[in-house]
Amino acid sequence: MIEMSAADFRKVLQQEFNLIVAGGQQHLADEIFRIGHMGYCSVADILQTISTIEIALQKMGQTIQLGAGTAAAQEIYLQEVL
Repeated sequence: MIEMSAADFRKVLQQEFNLIVAGGQQHLADEIFRIGHMGYCSVADILQTISTIEIALQKMGQTIQLGAGTAAAQEIYLQEVL
């Protein structure tokens, strides 16, 4: 994996996809990102966010399997619904 900053990652999400995620607090300021919402969040919102994160990671040079996170979330959703 290529080392990258959380701030740069958040910047890609905002510029490319208009998705704003928060940074970490205090000593985690540039180590993590946080996904928030303002009330109701649909399954489609969650799947779209995960998919967007996967694309942004790959654009930043990370070696990931596109769709793996989205597929995992879909499986969890289907297990809960059935």
